[in-house]
Amino acid sequence: MDAGGKHIDKKYTSEYAFEELVAELTSAYLCAELDFSKLITDNAAYVKGWLKALESDVKFVFRASRQAMKAWQFIKEAVVKSMEAA
Repeated sequence: MDAGGKHIDKKYTSEYAFEELVAELTSAYLCAELDFSKLITDNAAYVKGWLKALESDVKFVFRASRQAMKAWQFIKEAVVKSMEAA
């Protein structure tokens, strides 16, 4: 809900689109790292849709990519630690 008490569908907000773009880019980075090229193609189509939703912000791609790289690095480090502990 917004401050006026109206229900806002989060799916159509720029914040939601940004979060989805970060998640999809993170997925694409992980797929590239693991050599899942088919899934990267699927990611590309999905990312294209979110890019349209955020056209008014010229810096969003860089911000989303930076966040996705942080997430990707975090996941990689967690996997390595888990494998070392096993």
